[in-house]
Amino acid sequence: MGQKATTDARVIHVNYVPASVDAVYHPEQGVIGDIADSVKRLTQAVKVQSGWDFSQFMAVKRSSP
Repeated sequence: MGQKATTDARVIHVNYVPASVDAVYHPEQGVIGDIADSVKRLTQAVKVQSGWDFSQFMAVKRSSP
């Protein structure tokens, strides 16, 4: 929390309804349909990049029951 997104951040809207685009939320792509299936397929298609930092996600995961 508290980190700013980088200027090269990409947003993919995944939902069962189209995105409501506004001044703050403007996804570059939309995936409309079954959310669980969409996330599963995206996970299979995206390859982890060496520069990605998952440390904050892992800290949250370790602290969750």
